[in-house]
Amino acid sequence: MNSNKLSSLLETLNPNERKLLIFYTEDQKDLSRIVQHLIHNAYTNSKDLYKAIFKSKTYDDKRLRNALYTLNKYVERIIALRYFEEDPSINNYILMKHCSQYNLSKEYNGYLQKLKQQTDIPESSNLLFCYLSQKIHLEYLEEKKRQFIQEELIKKDQLLDAYYFKEKLWNLFEIDIYKNIYQFEYTPNLSAYIQSIDISSFHFAKSSLQFLKLLLLMMEEFENDNHFQKAVRLLEETYENIPAKDLRPYYIAVINYAIKKFNTGKKEYLKELFRIYTLQIKHKVLLNEKNYLEPYAYKNITTIALQNKEFVWVKTFLEEYSNFLPKEEKENAYQYNLANYYYFTGSYKQCLRLLQTVQFSDVYYNLDARSMLLKIYFEEKEWNLLHDHCFAFKAFVLRQEGISEQHKTGYLNLIKWTNKLSNAVFDTRKRKLIAEKISGQKKISELKWLTEQIEKLS
Repeated sequence: MNSNKLSSLLETLNPNERKLLIFYTEDQKDLSRIVQHLIHNAYTNSKDLYKAIFKSKTYDDKRLRNALYTLNKYVERIIALRYFEEDPSINNYILMKHCSQYNLSKEYNGYLQKLKQQTDIPESSNLLFCYLSQKIHLEYLEEKKRQFIQEELIKKDQLLDAYYFKEKLWNLFEIDIYKNIYQFEYTPNLSAYIQSIDISSFHFAKSSLQFLKLLLLMMEEFENDNHFQKAVRLLEETYENIPAKDLRPYYIAVINYAIKKFNTGKKEYLKELFRIYTLQIKHKVLLNEKNYLEPYAYKNITTIALQNKEFVWVKTFLEEYSNFLPKEEKENAYQYNLANYYYFTGSYKQCLRLLQTVQFSDVYYNLDARSMLLKIYFEEKEWNLLHDHCFAFKAFVLRQEGISEQHKTGYLNLIKWTNKLSNAVFDTRKRKLIAEKISGQKKISELKWLTEQIEKLS
């Protein structure tokens, strides 16, 4: 048993779970001492751990391994208990199975009522365990020789259909996405049949199934904007029925579609993106399962809102949602996006002051902050500062080993062409030549900005 594994699992326990582990082990001295040590000290190696726990006693690998194995089992049970408690469907399934096995009829009926409550909701949060619970109930009725199984049998079949088709449609969508990214060939079984199914007669997960079919149509008929509009309208109208754990990835899917549309030149999708982000906030599905806002989402929402000139909205969003950023990334994310707000609102002095005083520990925020400085120096015609900055910026990019070649190329091309453009401010012919060379290129960071600067100089 590797104590590294145990240490890693221990770190994921919340304070109440740690108290429970201490309670479980309080009458087992070896285990109790190991728990207390690992809670307060980082694991180095087994011999150091043994020495810290058993003091002057001779190292006994078997004794330590047995203790760690037992302790790991306790931790695994506590983690399993968390998920058992968090999902009522799993909880109810296990208890129905237990009561059925031990013939606890009264108790079983109580859990059966809970199953009925869960399946009274058309968009049940866990169709798989509702189906498995319904399956137990059919077995229970058959064992008791009950006659009224027709309705329950139909319900079981409906739950299975909803679970299978929902999972299959999402799989088809994911396969389409990754086939485009990784260029592989694969045709899923029953794919054409699944998409042709009329889901109007489905009792469970109808809204999700309708949305997933629209999502596939959005992929297959990319030029048809109607599928997108219907999908967003469906989410807006049925969000209260769809479980939050499903609604969040659904919104991410339509956001990615809208970004793709915008990148093909459909400028109206800029407004659509802002509308979708505001719906995410309204429907309370912006935060992830840990109740955090991912920094990339914070940045994307801010940028889209700024591009839509929603400046008052952005300021409120930045302040309110900074509290939901992961602690270790909060400062970088907040300061960068505030600087971006100042840049978009033309408050260049405040933007410069912020960018020149804040040290970004995240390399990508650092790169984007340097890009922002480059844009300000160019727009303010600070040519000496711009050339010095370009030299330092290029050296910084070349030093970065942890970023992709694609990112490196994008930033290096931005520096190269901004420098060339600054030297062509008064030369129409050179500017025209630059415009021709960068037209249609995808390997230039801030290409849209560069193009706008050429147009402004014309």
